[in-house]
Amino acid sequence: MRKYLDGCKTGNSRFDGDEAIQIIKNAGGIPVWAHPLGGEGEKHLSKEEFLPRLETMIASGIQGLECYYSRYNQEEIEILVKKHMI
Repeated sequence: MRKYLDGCKTGNSRFDGDEAIQIIKNAGGIPVWAHPLGGEGEKHLSKEEFLPRLETMIASGIQGLECYYSRYNQEEIEILVKKHMI
């Protein structure tokens, strides 16, 4: 983790999702998946594409979803809210 806080000269400042989730939990935080259907500049996922990824994220320890995002329509929000309540 230290290399990311001190700066990483490789051009890639991201680290593994499992590690990130564990770091958040160890710090007393709640890991939440932001804009899970796709954010600005990202491919917008269909329900069929999203569900397998959600299962992976749950297995990794995610504890919440961002359900309300300006790019999502009402149907997508409802899908996320229902999945969030599971």
